[in-house]
Amino acid sequence: MNTLSLTTDRLSRRELTLRTRGAGRSRLGGFTLVEVTLAIGIISFAFVAMFGMLPVGLNVSRQAMDTTIEAQIVQQMKTQALQTDFSQLSELGKPGDELYFDDQGKAVEAAQAVYKAGYMKVPDTTVLPGGGAASVTSKLATVTIYVVNTKGSASRAQADATSKEAKKFTILIPDNGI
Repeated sequence: MNTLSLTTDRLSRRELTLRTRGAGRSRLGGFTLVEVTLAIGIISFAFVAMFGMLPVGLNVSRQAMDTTIEAQIVQQMKTQALQTDFSQLSELGKPGDELYFDDQGKAVEAAQAVYKAGYMKVPDTTVLPGGGAASVTSKLATVTIYVVNTKGSASRAQADATSKEAKKFTILIPDNGI
């Protein structure tokens, strides 16, 4: 008859104690509840600081985008003013000659506009000293361009060169005799 022998699987007293005692095994690896709680607390402070900076970063990004688009609009209008005959520059500042642009700086109709831009009344030209017949560039015209973000203004109808949201850019155009 076959008998079962327990003597072959005998453990030493130390091994038996380590296997039966749970506290000895838990010390071999892992974190305690206090360590985990402190780690979560430190991480939550870091997240609070990051989320606090998020609105500031978004605001700065929006302002930078507005400045870039306004510069593109001014560049387009400056090119148009430079291509205008010097004797007709005074006609640029007529009321109702506003241009409208979308949020990408492309010309659109007034109903779709985000930006409104125009020329302020062009004053009389300035004659340069020493600009007689020998000099080709004898006169300068001062042209002021205004750009208003109508999306941020209180009333689109009141968004013009006199509103405090208007940004003004001044350029000098020489009479090059062309």
